[in-house]
Amino acid sequence: MPLLFLILLLTPFTTNSIDIPFDSEPNISIDGFIDETSWDQALIIENFTTVAPDNNEPAKYMSKFYLISNQRGLYVAAENHQPNDSIVARFSARDQGELGDHITINLDTSGEGKYGYYFTIFSGGSINDGTLLPEKERLPQWDAPIDFQTALGNGVWTAETFIPWAVMQIPSSKVNNQIGISLERQIAHAGEKVGFPHIGENSQLFLSAFEKVGVVINHPEDNVYFYPYVSYSKDTVRNVNAENVGTDVYWQFNDSNQFSATINPDFGQIENDEIIVNFTDNAIFFPEKRPFFLENQDIFRIQGPNLLYTRRIGDSTTAPLVSGAEADRNLIQTDILSAIKLVGQWNDMRYGVFAALEDDVSFKYSDGQSAKVDGGKFYALRSNYEKVTPDGTQWAIGGLMTYVNQETEASVLALDNRYVSGNGKLLFDSSLITSEVGAVHGFGSQARLTYRQNERFLHRLRFRYYSDDFNINDMGFLGRNDLIEHYYRFTFFSTNSRFWQQLENDFRWFYQRNTQGEELNNNPFIVGSVVMNSLNRFSWTIGVDRDNFEDRRSRGNGSFKKNNTPIIRFGWGSDNSKSFVQEHFLEYNPEFVGGREWEWGGEFKWSPNDSLTNEIEMTYAHRTNAIIHVDANRMDGYDMEESSITLRSNWLIAPKHEVRFGLQWLGIIAMDSASYRIQNRTLVKTQETLDNDFSISRVNFQIRYKYEFAPLSDLFLVFGRAGFVDDALENDRTNPYDMLSDAFNSKTSNAFSAKIRFRF
Repeated sequence: MPLLFLILLLTPFTTNSIDIPFDSEPNISIDGFIDETSWDQALIIENFTTVAPDNNEPAKYMSKFYLISNQRGLYVAAENHQPNDSIVARFSARDQGELGDHITINLDTSGEGKYGYYFTIFSGGSINDGTLLPEKERLPQWDAPIDFQTALGNGVWTAETFIPWAVMQIPSSKVNNQIGISLERQIAHAGEKVGFPHIGENSQLFLSAFEKVGVVINHPEDNVYFYPYVSYSKDTVRNVNAENVGTDVYWQFNDSNQFSATINPDFGQIENDEIIVNFTDNAIFFPEKRPFFLENQDIFRIQGPNLLYTRRIGDSTTAPLVSGAEADRNLIQTDILSAIKLVGQWNDMRYGVFAALEDDVSFKYSDGQSAKVDGGKFYALRSNYEKVTPDGTQWAIGGLMTYVNQETEASVLALDNRYVSGNGKLLFDSSLITSEVGAVHGFGSQARLTYRQNERFLHRLRFRYYSDDFNINDMGFLGRNDLIEHYYRFTFFSTNSRFWQQLENDFRWFYQRNTQGEELNNNPFIVGSVVMNSLNRFSWTIGVDRDNFEDRRSRGNGSFKKNNTPIIRFGWGSDNSKSFVQEHFLEYNPEFVGGREWEWGGEFKWSPNDSLTNEIEMTYAHRTNAIIHVDANRMDGYDMEESSITLRSNWLIAPKHEVRFGLQWLGIIAMDSASYRIQNRTLVKTQETLDNDFSISRVNFQIRYKYEFAPLSDLFLVFGRAGFVDDALENDRTNPYDMLSDAFNSKTSNAFSAKIRFRF
């Protein structure tokens, strides 16, 4: 008996665990058909439950996932049963998928809920992928070289994919250990999502609630990948030809660390930016679209403003002013000589190092002079210590430094922290930031508290402070400084009603003032949305824009009082699993001095078959007495009509062959109707001459062919045209058709580009 007791005492206690089988040489061809014998030894997961709406009921249709690994990566296959006439297959561009049946593979490679990756594969043959941050934050700015295919069978659609270990950050301690996994499937025609393990749509936890699985991770110590490219472009309007050759290099020198560099990079835009006309003094944010800068960008992210806004790098350079002479060009796109990035993890410390160098820019002037503007030098350093306690509590503390040497020197130093309770109910993060541009110092801070009371009630609090000298915009992005903000948001969730699948309703209170004490916003709002059982969708916003001040519209020439008026917005959308989908909204907003804005918007999506999707977006706004800065402290009121049209088409003409078409047009007609001067923080009407009528018509057009001959290896053929005119009033061509055609025919740019990049 004592011997038996001793044996029991010395025997380690074990818990039930799931292991993914290892096969060093699996005989699997990624073609979408699960017909290889290697799948017979795979881990099979099929006990899925409904997570949205969150009723925890068994899945309506059978789902079966297969998982098997080798030393290079993870093989996953999915068998998704449902009637053929209910399968919604929609093709879309990468990371643009929203509609249709799809599966999602979520991986927590930290094994502790610190960070992860997601891979969403649509039945129509598209993919969304990105990174995960605690607890439910998805960042799509990451593309992995994974192989995948889908196939349609009798009452089933299937998918196969291979995810290399080398594309993900995996701590050394997790080799031959455990990672977290979550599998999801969206059933579009029913508006339902099923998952394993069961993590409800409104659950407190997500990333840290993944199922832990044992897996052998033993990829080679050194993985070096090259992405060389060759490109050619010709602009017949600007009479500019450009030929470029260069390469990106990625070196995964162990399980947790990666070095990347680019030599003579081609950072030309494959996609156009959205057309925006800005009448304020606030900066406009444009998303990064260049692959090198998007890779591993999440490590440089802190809660608060974006301190590494890489669109600053390679931006246009403005010609210096030379007395009595004009430059040959006012703006020249700055070339980037090189850039490097080092990211990784050492024990519980994640880090990132970034540097980029721009080329010098030269301008020529009408009097024969020339001027050179030195290219910028950009540097960033990030460290973040993350710890998970045995009860699941997460906390992190980190720092980020940036330094820019352009016309002036600018530096930023930030300290940030994050805390997530073990049950996921409480999240707190904050940051303290100092800026120095030349001899000017500024300070900023932000704190955020999220409390998920239960699966029905969610509370959010946020505080921000930016001094009037706070400036991070040499390398970061900040819409405005000189701000003190308090924000509270209470959210109520309801599911499984007789009438709706999901209801979400918010009460929001938004208070802002500047550092001079002027109240900018003190506005209560009710914001909500509902998905009915019919899968029709409704949304609403009701609020009050209370009496307060506007301090940015005058571009530094003083603040003025605004009126107390309501804000109302209603929206409706049809069942987005149908081949024809439409959405509409109607919005009412006040202008500053008795004016009004009515805006209508509509979006129409038509998918005549699985490989073609067409979209049209239209907006029309009518504004009366819209206040726009003219000069000094003069502000004029305009009666404006603003129209926009966006056309998009994605066509998968054959596997791996994609054609995208896009056109965006924005037109504005503005009639000067009243003049004002800012006096004693009030807009006082004057009798000055009203001769500042204007019009704007701007268009971007692009058609692009892409052939993906291997993962992240592509051939691009692109034709693009841009146009701009401002004489619609003078020529009496103010209807939308004339304005669009005139802008299109103006040809401020008319360019053809060809580019090939490949990975080996």
